[in-house]
Amino acid sequence: NSNSNSNSNSNSEASLEELLASISFVSESSGLDDGDISESISNNDASCSDRYGVWTKYGRAKDWCRWAREDTRAAEVARKCSLLSLHGSCPKTCTNCDFTSAPSASVKFTPAPSVQSSSTPSAQSSSTPSVQSSSPVPSVSTSDSCIDRKLGWYIDDKLRNWCRWATKNGKDDIARRCEVRQLYDDCPKTCLNCVRLTPAPSAESSSAPTIQSSTAPSIQSSPAPSIELSAAPSIPSSTAPSVQSSAIPSIESSVAPSIESSTAPSIESSAAPSIQSSAAPSIESSTAPSAQSSTAPSVQSSAAPSTKSSKPPSAGSKPNLVVIMTDQHNLRTLGCYREHFKAMNQAEQGFVWGPNNVVETPHLDRLAAEGALFTNFHTTSPLCTPNRASFVSGLYPAFTGADRNHNAMNDDVVTFAQILKEQGDYDTGYFGKWHLNGELRPGWGDESDFYDFGFNEIKHLFNQGHWKWIEELDDGKMQEYIYATGAKKFKNKAEKHFTTDFLFDRGIEHMERNRKEGKPFLSFLSIPDPHAPKFVRPPYDTMYDDLVFELPYTAKTAAFKNPSTPLYNFHDYDNVPLDDVEEYLEEYENRDFFQRSMRQYFGMVKCIDDNVGKLLTYLDDAGISDNTIVAFTSDHGDMLAEHGKFNKNRPYRTSAGIAMVLRYPEKVMAGKKIQKNRPYRTSAGIAMVLRYPEKVMAGKIIDTAYTSVDFAPSILKVMGVTDPNVNFQGVDFSEELLSDERVSSKDIVRYVFDSGNNMSWAAAIMKQYRLVVSGNDVPWLFDLNQDPYEIYNFFNERNVVPESIQEKLQNALFNAMPQYEIPLYLADDRLVYWDKPACIDSNDRLPTEAANGVCSDLGISAPFVDGCYEENLMKHCPVTCGSCCSDSSGELLHLGELSSCDKLGSSWDTCWIRKIAGFCPVSCEECEAI
Repeated sequence: NSNSNSNSNSNSEASLEELLASISFVSESSGLDDGDISESISNNDASCSDRYGVWTKYGRAKDWCRWAREDTRAAEVARKCSLLSLHGSCPKTCTNCDFTSAPSASVKFTPAPSVQSSSTPSAQSSSTPSVQSSSPVPSVSTSDSCIDRKLGWYIDDKLRNWCRWATKNGKDDIARRCEVRQLYDDCPKTCLNCVRLTPAPSAESSSAPTIQSSTAPSIQSSPAPSIELSAAPSIPSSTAPSVQSSAIPSIESSVAPSIESSTAPSIESSAAPSIQSSAAPSIESSTAPSAQSSTAPSVQSSAAPSTKSSKPPSAGSKPNLVVIMTDQHNLRTLGCYREHFKAMNQAEQGFVWGPNNVVETPHLDRLAAEGALFTNFHTTSPLCTPNRASFVSGLYPAFTGADRNHNAMNDDVVTFAQILKEQGDYDTGYFGKWHLNGELRPGWGDESDFYDFGFNEIKHLFNQGHWKWIEELDDGKMQEYIYATGAKKFKNKAEKHFTTDFLFDRGIEHMERNRKEGKPFLSFLSIPDPHAPKFVRPPYDTMYDDLVFELPYTAKTAAFKNPSTPLYNFHDYDNVPLDDVEEYLEEYENRDFFQRSMRQYFGMVKCIDDNVGKLLTYLDDAGISDNTIVAFTSDHGDMLAEHGKFNKNRPYRTSAGIAMVLRYPEKVMAGKKIQKNRPYRTSAGIAMVLRYPEKVMAGKIIDTAYTSVDFAPSILKVMGVTDPNVNFQGVDFSEELLSDERVSSKDIVRYVFDSGNNMSWAAAIMKQYRLVVSGNDVPWLFDLNQDPYEIYNFFNERNVVPESIQEKLQNALFNAMPQYEIPLYLADDRLVYWDKPACIDSNDRLPTEAANGVCSDLGISAPFVDGCYEENLMKHCPVTCGSCCSDSSGELLHLGELSSCDKLGSSWDTCWIRKIAGFCPVSCEECEAI
C-alpha cells in the first residue's frame, strides 16, 4: 500500500489511515505480524532527540532515524516507525516523546464517540461511561491520568494527533485501533485506559461517570537494576567459553569438551530423571491446587461432572485425542524443559532471563512425567501458517498451498482429523486460532465460507487474530474483543470470557458431550497466547511484577560481536557502535517495554498451565484419562531477546524448537523425552509433550530430531490407523514412542527452513547437530552439547564435529531441498555458500585492543590501526588486508546445482557476480595466487 502513496497532503493522510487501519497488511510489508507491531511500546522519554541507531543497508552503515525520515511518503515513515527498534531509538522522527512545544494539558480534544456496533461492545455499559461526541470535553487538570498525549506521526512536516485519528473513521474502528499498543498507552482517554482522578467540570457532569481503574489496570514495573557489563561479558557457566575482547576463543578451549562424554549420558544418569524427581512430579502433587489457588480457573466448569463417571471406557475402546497448541511459546518457560537442561548439565539454559525468573508449570510438568517429552522437536517453519499446515497434514508447506503466512490451505489437503472422522467415526472439534483460511479476520468457522478439513465442530474456530476476549451472543454468533474493551465488559466475568479460559471450557464441553454418548473424540485446542499483544487477565497480569528480567547472555554477545551472530540473524543491536554497546544494553534492559512484556508473557504461560490443570482434572473425574491421548505443543517459539531478537523466524532453539509433550497412559511408558532442534533452538525449537497412559511409558525422553510434519502420520499410527491412504512426507515416530526405551536417540535427519518474505536460510538437524545454510552467510554448524548457547560455528572444525556428520547433513539437506520444495532452493537470485570460502573476513570484533570495531572499520572508524601489520589482523580480516588470494576448495549452490571454481571461474558470465568472484578470486582473475 505504501508504495502507491503520493506526496499530497490529502493522499498522505489517507495513506496513513489506510496503513494503520489495516495492521495485518502493514505486517506483510515490514516482515512483522500484527502482534509484533502492537508491541512497539512508546518510550516516555523526556528528550526528543533521536539516538544513534544504525543498521547495515546494501553493505553500508546508515543512520536509521535519518533513513526513516528521508522518505517523503508519510505512510512509509509510519511503517518504518512501526519497527520496534526505530520506534524506541528515534523518538523525534517517530514522535515517540513529549514535545516541549506540545499544547498544555488543558487543551480541549474531540472525544471518542460512543461505540455501538456489533463488533465493538457498547461504551454505555455499566462499566464504561458513555462519551457523547456532540459535546467537547472540558479542560482537565494535569493530575488527571485520562489525558490523551499530544503526539502523532509527522505528515508533510506537520505533527498529527494520533489519538484524534483513532476516532476519525467511524465507531467500528476505535476498539481495533486501540489494540495497537502505542495507541492504547498514549491515548488513555480515547481507549479508556486510565483512572479519572478529578471530575471534569461540565454543565452535565453528573452524566459522566468515573472510569474505574480496575477495568484496565496499568502495569507498573519496578525499575530494573543497572547491570555492570564489561566490554566482553563472561559466560555464566563452564559449558560456554569465556568471551575475551582481545582474542577469539580457540576450538581447543572448554567450549569443546569431548563428544564422547557430553553426547552419550548413561541411562542411569541425571539425563533420565526418575519419575519421583522434580522433572516428573507425582500426580497427587501436581493436581493439587497451588497456594495461589484463586489465580487458577475453576476446576468445576460447567462441562465437567462433579463426580467420577460410573461407566469407564472398555479396554478395547478407541482412544480419544486432545491436542493443545499454543502460539509463539518459548520452551524455556516450561518446568519440564528446565529439568531436562539440568539433567544434561546445562541448568543455566533454563534461567536465561535471570536465576529466579521462571514460571512454575506443574500441570504441563505432570503431562511430561506421565508421558513422553520430546527434547529435539521443531517447527517445520517458524511461522504460524506454514507450520500449522504441516502439523495437521503431514506435508511440507509447499504441498499444502499455505507456504507463506496468511495463505489459505488447499481444499484437497487431507488432515489427520478427516482420517479419524472417516475411518474411526470420531467426533472432531477445533477451538481457537486456525490461520489456514487466507486473509479472513477473525473468520469464525460457522459464519464464513470455510472448508472444515474434517472437523465437525468449528463454531469456536477463528481464522486470524489474537483476540483477548470471546463471547457467544444471544443469537448464537461469536464476538471477539481486544483487551481494553473486554477488560471493561467482562470485569467480573474474566475467567469465563478470557480467550484461553473460554477455549478450554468449550473444549471440555465437547469432550463431555462425547463421553456421555460413548463416542471417541478429537478435541483440538488452539490457544492464541502467549503471542502478542502481551496482555493477560487478572490476577496473572500482576503475578510477576516482582521479577526484574535480565537480557539473555546471547543478546550481550551478539551486541558486542564477541562472537557475532550469523548474518541471517539481523537483530536489534546489530550496528550499535561497539564503544556504546554497554550503555545501550543497560538502557534497553531497564526499558519498561522489556520488563512489562516479559512479565505479561509469563502471566500468559501461567494462565495456560492452570487451564491444562483444569482439563486434566476433568479427564480424571470423568474416568477417561487413561484412554485419552494428550499432546501439548506450539506452532513456533519466541526468542524473547535471545541473540538480540524477539519473535521467531530464526533457526535457533527457542524460535524453531518447540515443546512437544505427549501422554497416552495406556501405551506411553511414563518418563520419555524427545529433543527439539532448530537452527536456533529458541525460535525453531518447540515443546512437544505427549501422554497416553495405557501405552506410552511415563517419563519417557526422546532425543531424536523430529518436526511438526511428523505428527500426523505418527499420531494416526499410535491410534491404530494403519492405512490412512495419504502419502505423508513426515516420518513415523510411533515405534520409538511406544518402545520400552526410557531414553532414545536415533540418527534421523529432519529439515527446518525460512518461509518468510526473505526465504533466507534452511537447516538440517540430527541429534545435537544443526547445519544452517543461507543466502547471507557461510554455512553454520552448531553442536548444542558443545555449545548450548548456539554462538559458535563448528563448520569444518573436525576436532569438534566429525567430518562424517557434516557430510551427512550436507548431503541430506541438498537432496531434501528440491524434494520438499524448500524456498531457499527455489530462489533464482540466491547464491548459497555450501562450503566456506577460502578467503573471507570474520564478522567478529577485531582481535586487538588497539581498535574497537570489525574488519570493515579498519582505516575508517579505526584509523589508529595503521594498515594490517599485525598477524592476527591479517588472519582475522584477510580480504580487507589483502592477505589471501586462493580459490575455494568447496562448492556454491547456484541455480539449483552445486558448482566448484573449476566450473564457476571459467566463464565471465558468472565471474561478474561478486559472491562468485570472492569464492573463486584466482579463476576469476581478481588477484594473483599467494
